[in-house]
Amino acid sequence: MAALEFVLIAPALLLLIFAVVFYSFYFSAFLAVRQVASDSARAAVAGLSIEEREDLARNRAKIIIDAYGNLLSGIDPNAGVTPVANTDDGTLSVTVEYDFAKNPIYRYGGILPIPDDTVIKGRSVVPNGSY
Repeated sequence: MAALEFVLIAPALLLLIFAVVFYSFYFSAFLAVRQVASDSARAAVAGLSIEEREDLARNRAKIIIDAYGNLLSGIDPNAGVTPVANTDDGTLSVTVEYDFAKNPIYRYGGILPIPDDTVIKGRSVVPNGSY
């Protein structure tokens, strides 16, 4: 009787465990993208010109992305990180985009209800700092 109960319950339990692991990776990537955007924007405040601010934002994003390792694999700091200095209102906006479909764990999530849009976006806006 116990074996029959195990056969009936084990697949659902294993699916639940795998779903928790899969979505924890997804949520971690979501938080990592937001952190890359906010830290890059904060690092860009130290720049004196628009070009220097954009370079500082890209360099900081590259350092953070490299530190995350495989969690953010497939993101290119030059293409996925877009710093835009808006001189009209004195702010700098950093947008980071990461396609979660490039993550190695994504290919194993076929049996789970995965969001259709796999692109995770993070955006942070900070004042330029040149008061």
